[in-house]
Amino acid sequence: MFRQEKLNSFIFSLYLLADLVFIYLAFFLPYFIRWNFFGPQITSPFPSHHANSMLLPSFDQYSKLYISWGLITVSFLFSQKLYQTNRLFSMSRETLLVLKAVISSTLIMGLLVFFIKAIHISRLVFLGNFILLCFFLSAWRALKKIILRKLIVRGYNNFNVLIVGSGNIAEEFVKVANDNPAYGFKIAGFLDEHKTKGSQVYGHKVLGNLNDFEKVARQHFIDDVVITNPENRKDIADLIRRGKESNVSMRVIQDPFELALDVINVYRFGHLPIFDYSVKRLHGANLIDKRIMDIILSSLALVLLLPPLFIIAVAIKICDRGPVFYVSRRYGRNGFPFNFYKFRSMVIGAEEKMEILKSKNEKDGPIFKIKDDPRVTKIGKLLRKYSLDELPQLWNVLKGDMSIVGPRPLPIGQIEKNDLDQLKRLEIKPGITGLWQVSGRSDVSFGNLVRWDIWYINNWSLWLDFNIILKSIPVVLKGKGAY
Repeated sequence: MFRQEKLNSFIFSLYLLADLVFIYLAFFLPYFIRWNFFGPQITSPFPSHHANSMLLPSFDQYSKLYISWGLITVSFLFSQKLYQTNRLFSMSRETLLVLKAVISSTLIMGLLVFFIKAIHISRLVFLGNFILLCFFLSAWRALKKIILRKLIVRGYNNFNVLIVGSGNIAEEFVKVANDNPAYGFKIAGFLDEHKTKGSQVYGHKVLGNLNDFEKVARQHFIDDVVITNPENRKDIADLIRRGKESNVSMRVIQDPFELALDVINVYRFGHLPIFDYSVKRLHGANLIDKRIMDIILSSLALVLLLPPLFIIAVAIKICDRGPVFYVSRRYGRNGFPFNFYKFRSMVIGAEEKMEILKSKNEKDGPIFKIKDDPRVTKIGKLLRKYSLDELPQLWNVLKGDMSIVGPRPLPIGQIEKNDLDQLKRLEIKPGITGLWQVSGRSDVSFGNLVRWDIWYINNWSLWLDFNIILKSIPVVLKGKGAY
């Protein structure tokens, strides 16, 4: 315990020192450049002396500004928990937290400069300070994360993890841990009340039940315990207490589908802790914000992608002389149908041939998917692998039929009006990408696709949309799970 505290203290000091170096480099670099390379030339009666000197106008004012700005920035970074190593933080999330801290401190200092009328502070220098702050503080953390991930993958500072429970959440945890070795989670085994000791679960042994916790934790040098069956609160509370006594970190994973609500506030009612839950709804200003983002991104994408769009269209036409676009009717928001556009990736008359192939369907639910669908053209396989066939949907987004992020629009024939979960998906506009995309694309079961969509609707935010868009890019480039 003492060793861990010492390590945490060292990491805090190291990160703080790195931040201070880069913060003041971001401050004084634009200041020196502005006045010594792009500032007014001041003639001196001592030319030889002036040639070797550095211009430092209003240095006292700038120094006071930078000291205050630096301290406020550090306090915001600290509030975002950026002075500790959290391997579960993605690079994009850590960058967003840095930007949030820098923007907050910059707004405060900008207002201060305005109200005290600091006329000697250059707006150009101030802007340069802000840009370099964002760049330096994000860049060194990104480099740090890359280095740490490589070290963790090689076995440095890995955690031995014991999983309590062996249900669907446990299976998903094992899958994520195996797919992301940079997390450094080495699964030692399971504790389960309903499995035989020594049996195999998801490739790992059942080491006992809850009564064996202390013994298993010592024998296997457990660092972290992950509880994946939190239905029995009394057992969880007892296990957490025993974990603390054994100096083991305890984590509880709630089913993300079942807990589709966010904790808005936590307060006390006398001595009782009250958790205030509320469902997030997309309405009013939220819909306007989402629509503005859709218009900006779809317009920009259509302009930038115009050359490849033209090339793809020509290639499809040359392939079999058929139509370039595939148009089908889909349900939009509140069940209103619209024309859904894709680049045609199948042979002409593919829909008529689907009846013959129905027995070979590899998906559950109403979705029809075959990995080696004989109706897909040669160029269609390439388009589908990298989701290039979806690009015309940017026009659907610009028109307002769809959104960049949202539930996947299903053909009208695949929507069951008596399925309340499917109808729930129609509360918002369908999207080009979504949680289904970043969670496995076509490899995701229909049941999980619906559950992820409902979770997205209940937990929507602009930050969530940005995060999904960023995560979609590497998923699409890898071409995994697309057919």
